Amino acid sequence: MEITVLPISVVCYDNIDEIKNFAIGLSKQSIADKLIYLVTCNKCEEKNKLKEELDRTGIAYKVYEPKKNLGYLHGCLYGLKKYSKTHPYVWAMITNTDVTFSEEDFFEHAVTDDSKDESWCIAPNISTADEGILQNPFMTHRASKSKILFYNAVFSNKIFFSTYINLSLMKRKILCSENERSDEEIYAAHGSCFFLKRDCVEAIIKNRDSIFMYAEEYLIAEIIRENKKEVSYNKNIHAIHHESQITGKVKYGKKQRWFKNSFRYIYKRFYKN
Repeated sequence: MEITVLPISVVCYDNIDEIKNFAIGLSKQSIADKLIYLVTCNKCEEKNKLKEELDRTGIAYKVYEPKKNLGYLHGCLYGLKKYSKTHPYVWAMITNTDVTFSEEDFFEHAVTDDSKDESWCIAPNISTADEGILQNPFMTHRASKSKILFYNAVFSNKIFFSTYINLSLMKRKILCSENERSDEEIYAAHGSCFFLKRDCVEAIIKNRDSIFMYAEEYLIAEIIRENKKEVSYNKNIHAIHHESQITGKVKYGKKQRWFKNSFRYIYKRFYKN
């Protein structure tokens, strides 16, 4: 499949330097002339500076201003919705801006190598910059109803939430190992960087009541499952996640509430019945 245009959708939350550096990385890609950088401003005090910095990178871009903080996923979807009103596309990337790409032909092979009509999402091979921990496949199989109920209970209590998060980080380090899966169907892609087909984008946008800051992976996976489509893991394209994470500045109590609200929605929408 030949790419004519590939939107790369991100959000800005007063991180202009990171937005600019990501654009510079895009400008070095082999198909940079086919990439369009969509920046949704959840918070940006210096919009003129942002545009000046992006002008210098040479990458094609558009800046959108929703007038409120939509969060990560729905901020990126907002940009894609605005863009699609006047421009067609088949695939798009949603990504953090603290991600870099190991190959200059990353985008060239990310989509053109995927020929499965059933695929609505492509998960690249992502590793953390500091410890090389693999983040995909995020999940190979769907969580059980009891597991989602467990999350609901844990994330409803600040002490349980704190304990669970710390134990999860320890477990992630212990289990860090090379994953041999390649170009296979999985359940969910890691939320830091992934490709979505336009039909999938439009299906997610319909869930207007599901705007939240965490557990986007579950929401996307469930919508794909609901539509009888697939998530594909492509081990052969490599991204590095530097995990600077704007959300790291958020107070712990707010994170806990966001997690709680996210999993309550996931349970009610996809598991309850």
